Amino acid sequence: MTAVANVSPGQPSTLASAAAKRARLTCKLLNRNRLANRLDEELGRLRAPAGSPNLRQTIAEIGARLLDCEKAVFFTYHEGQKVLEISAFVGLPAELSAQRVAVSEALQALVQPGARRCILPPIDVSGWGARNAKIRGRVLGVPIKLNGQLEHVLLLGEPRNRPFGEIEEEFIERLAHHAAVALETAHLLDPAQRRYRALQTLQKIGDYIQSATDEDKIFHAVLTGITAGYGLGRPRADLSRGIKTEQIVLR
Repeated sequence: MTAVANVSPGQPSTLASAAAKRARLTCKLLNRNRLANRLDEELGRLRAPAGSPNLRQTIAEIGARLLDCEKAVFFTYHEGQKVLEISAFVGLPAELSAQRVAVSEALQALVQPGARRCILPPIDVSGWGARNAKIRGRVLGVPIKLNGQLEHVLLLGEPRNRPFGEIEEEFIERLAHHAAVALETAHLLDPAQRRYRALQTLQKIGDYIQSATDEDKIFHAVLTGITAGYGLGRPRADLSRGIKTEQIVLR
């Protein structure tokens, strides 16, 4: 005789539900691994020794590529004026560059104390200085803090073929952390680089003075080094002597 398994009426639906749950977990795991690999590849641009000539634009582009977004906006937050300045963007009109945006009710969630990443409704950016421009679909936003202070905000428009979910929120927060480290490092390197250039300038002036014998040439070298090397924005200093006084003309 052939044994027949007893199957309760509700068992098929239970098995189907379990299979669907396993499929969702597998899909979630694959998506997480895909984003982790992509983030690691993209972060190489932030870790480059020479750095990026426009770090803010690089961060916006990384965010857009990471989540397959067509549009992204990177803001600099001015706390005193309570405004967001558009520092970089992807997929939006060029006239948005450097526009300042009042913190709307929707964006308020990203600048308040203790703010974290959140999903916002679609945003009409025509009021930001670009006609007929809109970030369609929901918007994923994340604050970027430097030394505990809110400095920037990154917004990403939802892809057409895949809605934002918990995993996308997790990875955009990871990107915000790496972006904050890169921005802090850039801030630290800038003064150090300026001091290094100043020391180089002083060394060149010293070498020239030791080898020169003409007073005018020595004076000219000192002026040129100071004006060009210490941030006055003058590439050259010309010295012309009057009858009674010395007149310095900076160009």
